[in-house]
Amino acid sequence: MALGDYTKTGYNNGTAPPISAPNLNNNEDKTKELDTELTAHEADNANPHTVTASQAGAEPIFSKNNAFNKNFGATAGTVTQGNDSRLLPDVPVGANIYGKVGEWELTGIAGTVISSFASPSTYPRGLAFDGTYLWNADENTDIIYKLNTSGTVISSFASPSTYPRGLAFDGTYLWNADASPGMIYKLNASGTVIASFSSPSTYPRGLAFDGTYLWNADSNTDIIYKLNTSGTVIFSFLSPSTGPAGLTWDGTYLLNADENKDRIYKLNTSGTVIFSFLSPSIGPTGLTWDGTYLWNADEDADRIYKLRIEHSYILVA
Repeated sequence: MALGDYTKTGYNNGTAPPISAPNLNNNEDKTKELDTELTAHEADNANPHTVTASQAGAEPIFSKNNAFNKNFGATAGTVTQGNDSRLLPDVPVGANIYGKVGEWELTGIAGTVISSFASPSTYPRGLAFDGTYLWNADENTDIIYKLNTSGTVISSFASPSTYPRGLAFDGTYLWNADASPGMIYKLNASGTVIASFSSPSTYPRGLAFDGTYLWNADSNTDIIYKLNTSGTVIFSFLSPSTGPAGLTWDGTYLLNADENKDRIYKLNTSGTVIFSFLSPSIGPTGLTWDGTYLWNADEDADRIYKLRIEHSYILVA
C-alpha cells in the first residue's frame, strides 16, 4: 500500500491521525534517499576498497626468496634454509660440537679420534705428557716408555715395581702409581726414584698433577683423592663410576677414564660431572692432556688415541 493510498490503520479506534500533503511528500523523499544510499552501499560492498600495507601500518610484503632484507641462500649474508652446511648436525645429547654455524666455528665432536698408533707393548696403562713427549707405563713389560707424538719410542726404563699404572708429570719429575705395593713414586727422566709414599688405598690407578697437588683415582675404593706431594690426603670424592682408571688435568678440570663404563668423564674439583663421552675402545686406562688434545691409552685395543675434548663453540667473528 503506497503512502498516498493510506486511509486508516489498526490503531486509534481504527481512525488514522490526519497527515498533511507536505508531510507525505517529505516521507516519500526520505524513502527515496534511503533507497539510494542502500543501493550505493550494496555496490560498495561488491567492490571493496583496497588497503595498502603502509595504510594498515604493516611492514612491506617480502617475496619467497627474501626475508629480513636478506635473500635466502647457503652463503654468508643470506638466510639459511633447507640443506645448508651452516645448520647444526644431529649430535648426541651432551656431546660437543664444532664447525661454522653463522659466526661460530664448529670443528668436531668431543671424543672424536684425531689419530692413533699402536702402544709400545700389550698392556698400556698410565700416560703423561711433558710438553714435548708422551710417557707410557706398560704393565706387560713393567717398562715406562718415552714416545714422540707419532708413537716412536725415544727411550725407556724399568718401572719401580711390577704393576705400573698412573703417570703424571709435574714440570720436572714423573710420578708413577703402582698397584702391586700400593705406592706412588717420584722419578726423574731416567727412572731413578727420588721419593715415594703409600697410596691412599690399595689399588691406585690414574694419576694427575694440577700444578700444586696430585690427584689419584683408586679402583678399590672408587674414590679420587687430592694429595699433596708428600702423600697427605687433602680432599676426596667418589669417582663417577666403579672402574676409575686414567686421570689427567686440563688446566681447569679433571678428566677420568672409567673401564667399566668405557667412558671418559670431565669433572670439576668437587667431583661434579660436567659431561662425558664414550672412549674410542673398551679398555680406557691412561689419560693425559697436551694443552689442546686429550690422549688415551687403551689396554683392549693396545693403542694410544689422540682425541678432541673442547666443550664449547668457538666465536670467530
